[in-house]
Amino acid sequence: MVTSFFLQEYSLKVLFMKVIHLIKIISADIYAT
Repeated sequence: MVTSFFLQEYSLKVLFMKVIHLIKIISADIYAT
C-alpha cells in the first residue's frame, strides 16, 4: 500500500516537472520569435 502510494506521488512529481519543462520550452520559443 505504502509503496504504491509513494510511486503515485513520484510519478505525479515527474509528470509535473515534465509539464513545467514543456511550458518553459514553449514560452522560450514564443519569446524567441
